[in-house]
Amino acid sequence: PYTTLFRSVQIIAEGSKVYVLLGYDGDVVVDNLTLTANYKLVWGFLYINGTNGTILSFDSNLTNVVNEATLTLAEDCADATEILDFKFDVEGENIYLAAHAMGNLVLNTSAGSESFDFETTDDDTGNVEVGAIVANVGKKAVKISNKLAVVYGDETYLSGMDVKNGNIYLVGLFEGSCAFAPEKVAVGRNDFFVSSIDANDLTID
Repeated sequence: PYTTLFRSVQIIAEGSKVYVLLGYDGDVVVDNLTLTANYKLVWGFLYINGTNGTILSFDSNLTNVVNEATLTLAEDCADATEILDFKFDVEGENIYLAAHAMGNLVLNTSAGSESFDFETTDDDTGNVEVGAIVANVGKKAVKISNKLAVVYGDETYLSGMDVKNGNIYLVGLFEGSCAFAPEKVAVGRNDFFVSSIDANDLTID
């Protein structure tokens, strides 16, 4: 077994609940809930931990943990795969998630499992699927972009997310083209982006 490595954590208190987003490799146990690692066979002989992103909810006194959503890499991904960034926000009873990945994604919620297949991009490790998604957890999820040249100059770093008045606002840095604003091209070596996405139909404004 591999040692669990936590890669990111985010917390939001909304209404009577507390929500936590965990980015992790390996198995995680939270009270009576077990989050299972995503082990992936690469190059035909080596198993590695794939990063998962899970949103948990608790009561205000931090009891009664519930797995609201888990984002993981698909089993049929290419060898070089990674969930690069994920952020979330909560408005009322709606949980919103944004993610950028090198590899096809699977989103598991109480509503079921949904897959997101991206086009392939050639790099020096082989064919790698790359793209970005945004979701209203358990209700709707869409691809924002795909087929980004991640290795050769196109990289996106999702720094923050906020939902207000029916809009999902994303902010971050990017080089080349931007995963969350596909029509934008960086001015200079890198640039920043602010994207607005309609929280109802998940389209870019």
